[in-house]
Amino acid sequence: MATLDCRIEDDSKFFEVLFSKAHPEMTEELSKVIYENMMLTGEIQIETLLENAIEGVGGPKKNSKVGMDFEDKSDAKKSCVRTRAQGTAYSGPVTSIASKVGDLRVMMYERKQDNFYYFIIPWKAYFDKTWIEIPFNLSGVPKRKNHWWNHEVNTFEEMATTTGRE
Repeated sequence: MATLDCRIEDDSKFFEVLFSKAHPEMTEELSKVIYENMMLTGEIQIETLLENAIEGVGGPKKNSKVGMDFEDKSDAKKSCVRTRAQGTAYSGPVTSIASKVGDLRVMMYERKQDNFYYFIIPWKAYFDKTWIEIPFNLSGVPKRKNHWWNHEVNTFEEMATTTGRE
């Protein structure tokens, strides 16, 4: 299975937010059927749902090519905050970015506080990195003094539709 069973719970949180944005024409009843029959069995790829939801709320059109997901050269990333460094650090990884050519549209889920965070990270801020870590306190509170937090935006829609950030 492409989605590990342990990831389905996290992916369910993303599904709850993204499905109606990607498919506003679907009824809540049909959404529940899809959730129970496909999401919980790992048949839905949340990364693709994220891309569809970004386009669905008025973001750039999908144009998946090497290094980008959208016609404006930006790329969608989903991340879940996790404990690392033998339990001494808690952060959200944004990985596989070395070949990206535009802004990163990041949707991050933090489990302890049960919150989503959204970022537009300009290419100039990460072009020389292969991954980044967005830090949190062990309690789940963001460490906003870190420079990655300068790229936070308030809503999914802002993350999806913002362009040309420096």
